[in-house]
Amino acid sequence: MRWDYCRLILEKDGINLQDAASAGAWTEVAAKLDKKLPIALQISGKQVLIKQLPSTADIGVAEIMDVFPNYSPETFYHAVHHGQTCSWLALVRTDIVDRLLSDIEASGSTVVQVYLGPFVYANILDQINKYNGSYVFDGHSITIDQTDGKWTSYTYGRDLIDQFTTKIGTQVIDQRHLGAYAAGFSCMMHDYMEDDHSLQVASLQTNYTELREKIKFNKNAMLLVAILFALLAINAVVFSYYYGSNQELDSQVTAHQSTATDINKLQQRLELQEHKITALGWNGGVQQSWLLDQIGQSLREFTAIAITEIAINPALKTAPGATAVSTQRIRVKGSCVSLSQLNAWVRQLERKGWIEKVSIEQFGAAQDQEQTNPLFTIQIIFNAYVE
Repeated sequence: MRWDYCRLILEKDGINLQDAASAGAWTEVAAKLDKKLPIALQISGKQVLIKQLPSTADIGVAEIMDVFPNYSPETFYHAVHHGQTCSWLALVRTDIVDRLLSDIEASGSTVVQVYLGPFVYANILDQINKYNGSYVFDGHSITIDQTDGKWTSYTYGRDLIDQFTTKIGTQVIDQRHLGAYAAGFSCMMHDYMEDDHSLQVASLQTNYTELREKIKFNKNAMLLVAILFALLAINAVVFSYYYGSNQELDSQVTAHQSTATDINKLQQRLELQEHKITALGWNGGVQQSWLLDQIGQSLREFTAIAITEIAINPALKTAPGATAVSTQRIRVKGSCVSLSQLNAWVRQLERKGWIEKVSIEQFGAAQDQEQTNPLFTIQIIFNAYVE
């Protein structure tokens, strides 16, 4: 049995993957995880039976027994996923799941949700760096309709392994850990999921309800602490203001103070100097020849890309007749045989330490009939950490 786990954290900018690993037994996983963290579990493998059904209608006990006569709710847990023209049914014996839950709870951890089969992947497919509607990872092959996102096919085979790097957004993830990530993500975003693929087990629902109540209580407690802190901060600011005013009056008696005119002139001089530096396009001391050389070297493997224009710190139009310099930016224009080639080059640029961000601003067919390849424009934001 293989145990894959991910630790996720919900932050202001989204859900971030903190760490992920695999283990051969639950005891190894339990030794690495904080027992206070709630667990969302995805169960898959040879003990989970997957059946494809020709209908997309609601599937109840009667429909399950038509394809699996031995089924009973007391003996099997089940999960259903509706595709575009068919549905998939996942079955697993209750004693298998109950034994797993018992082992986990015996170690001091709490399971709040359980997902059966591959259906939980539906909640994260749009985050994976695949863009043609076909997903292959860790033995699963899923094809979706790119119009409505519904599944059109699903197969499983041990040899179905993606040879390319898998990413969730911009974070690289081992494809073996996608199931653990999908379970954790679905649990954290449960209220926003269109389909609930979790098993309806009474003990799990109780754990999940208690978890939500605990989170709600903690949020209210944090709000109360924040209000008290704000009141203390306001009190400190008021005291500091009046104390500072008193000290200022005392210092005016014994020390010479600069007049308002002198301060205004000094401020105007500083603003003028800052404006001149900005107008000159100061980029932190990075040599432009070095930047051009780095861009040229990155194109060695991409012969299908031709650059027609490079602008370092290009001028931006801010108002009629006025321009401003966009600092620490590079605008590159050119032509490319295909978008995939351009995306590959962009990904290579993003791995360089001196580049903060690369974005494709334009990609499309050329208006000039002599130009057969599509034209593109990309923008590179760089930093001062040159190699």
